[in-house]
Amino acid sequence: MGYRFRLGIRPKLFMGFSIITAMLVISDALSILEISRIGRQVRRLLSDSYQSVQYCQNMLQAFEGQRYALLENLGADSARRIELRKAFEQASTRFKFNMALAKTNLTHEGEDLLIDSIERYHAAYLQQGYMLLERPQPSLQHYLELRRGPSTQLYGAVNRLLAINQEALYKGSTLLEKSPQQAMRPALIVIVVAFLFTFMFTHLISHYYVSPIIHITEAIRQHLKFGRYRPPQTNSHDEIQDLREAIDQLVEAHQEERKKR
Repeated sequence: MGYRFRLGIRPKLFMGFSIITAMLVISDALSILEISRIGRQVRRLLSDSYQSVQYCQNMLQAFEGQRYALLENLGADSARRIELRKAFEQASTRFKFNMALAKTNLTHEGEDLLIDSIERYHAAYLQQGYMLLERPQPSLQHYLELRRGPSTQLYGAVNRLLAINQEALYKGSTLLEKSPQQAMRPALIVIVVAFLFTFMFTHLISHYYVSPIIHITEAIRQHLKFGRYRPPQTNSHDEIQDLREAIDQLVEAHQEERKKR
């Protein structure tokens, strides 16, 4: 007779409940990991987008300072024009500084192209702006020509970059609101699997342990009541089978004792 692997009831029950416990622990761990991952992504997205929004707003403020200097330069005297030229240069420096910061904080698709466009438009705007400042008698017509050209293009490009990052802030806040539901998905999957395993485990206990014990009990009652004994069938090789074999031996000994009488 070949060797059959034998595993007792206690190890089987321990393994079953251990698997259920492990699944529940895994579901909690997956939820925690998912919440942490989403939290890091949202924080990084919000931080980068917020910084880019600040850079864009600073560029717009500097750009307004440049436009104000050019506009006031139209009717200013020579001393005031020198002051306005310095103000124009200072605003230009602030614009370039924030543009350089925005260039190092590219986090969304299309930002690099917009930054390149802003850089080109600003260079063209500076060129024509200095030409306007250097004119002995700048006119409103010259200023309006500048506004219709690089000024409008530059203003539009900065606002498009601002809109991209403002939209990213909105998406980040939306993602933050949905993060608990997303984090629950892997946990729910594991919980469903644990529920199915629990159902299967309960069925196995009923099939291999509860049913055989019921059959053994019924066989003993039949023997005591009618003197008939039909060995019950067991489906496992563990203590249940040992119990059935012991009862078989006890019944057989009892039947032989009765025959001797």
